Amino acid sequence: MKVLLDGNPLDIASDALEKDRILAEVRRACAAKGRVMQSLVVDGVPLEEEAFLVLEGGTVAEIATTPLRDLIRSSLDEAMAYLPRLIKGFGSIADHLEADDKNRGLSMLTDALEGVGWIVKVLANTHALLGAGSDQDLPLFLGQLQQKLEGLAGALEGSRFFEVAFQIREELLPVLEALTPRVEALRALAEGDAN
Repeated sequence: MKVLLDGNPLDIASDALEKDRILAEVRRACAAKGRVMQSLVVDGVPLEEEAFLVLEGGTVAEIATTPLRDLIRSSLDEAMAYLPRLIKGFGSIADHLEADDKNRGLSMLTDALEGVGWIVKVLANTHALLGAGSDQDLPLFLGQLQQKLEGLAGALEGSRFFEVAFQIREELLPVLEALTPRVEALRALAEGDAN
């Protein structure tokens, strides 16, 4: 299989034709250039990595990359835009639970918790990628957020919906609101390091 990395042929040893070895070589080449894989197209068909690994055949794999810093900035920009909506959503969840509209509140809570998971993943990954210059207290802060979520889970398991609403307003929302300056600081650091 011919492999093109950003339009240029990638020289891969002839014994490295297994798909997992091809991806390993691509990752190595990307890492050496401070880039990450953005898309993978085989014979004109876009594929996810998992599909590529089980693909039988294929003649040309075209891989596009993007600078790691651009990916970090983009992720943090999305987090900055999403966080206010997430905070507002948790306020609405508490309103629904207090108004005895628990079905709507619980449905919204499921989506909001997925959003928290995404924000945490973005911050943890960004912190790891930016290294020593980033917020050294962030792992502890994310641990506190985890504790608040565990407390919320305990109240949910007991079907104590007014307590859930209280915990959202008094414990979870202040922690989420405190994330905003941390996201902004990481974004400023990512921007500064790129210049």
